[in-house]
Amino acid sequence: MKEKKQIEAELVLYNHIFKETGAVYNELARLSTLPASEYWVLYYLFVTNGQGTQKDICDQYCMSKQTVNTAQKHLETKGYLRCRTDQNDKRSKQMMLTEKGLAFANDKLAPVLMAENRVFFRMGEEGRRQLIEGSRLYLKLLEQETRDLIKPDEQLLTDLNDK
Repeated sequence: MKEKKQIEAELVLYNHIFKETGAVYNELARLSTLPASEYWVLYYLFVTNGQGTQKDICDQYCMSKQTVNTAQKHLETKGYLRCRTDQNDKRSKQMMLTEKGLAFANDKLAPVLMAENRVFFRMGEEGRRQLIEGSRLYLKLLEQETRDLIKPDEQLLTDLNDK
């Protein structure tokens, strides 16, 4: 019983830290004057040397295609990025930072990236390794433990589509 209470308290603490981390990034997005979805699209393009596809961003940040597409269109309207057909996949569009987008990213995103780098440096190699391995293990086990909670809806959809 004592172990169960300890685990529950640790889980509350972990979830609080996870949410507070998200709140820091939400505040950084707000201060940049961008909605969070647009912030993350620019952030991705900035850290990948100015280009990427919608699929890349969806995969990296677990964002829906619709969210990334809307963010892309808004950022194009603001003049921060432009798109061209991807040479490797004609159905896909390559997004690229414009000069205005790069200037914005250098002003608003570069300081965040430098802060993140300083944090990882201060954590030390062992701290970084533990953070990454612990987070990866938690995600893997959470996916396993919740598979049955998520699958029934997917299975119901499959069953309905088969009829």
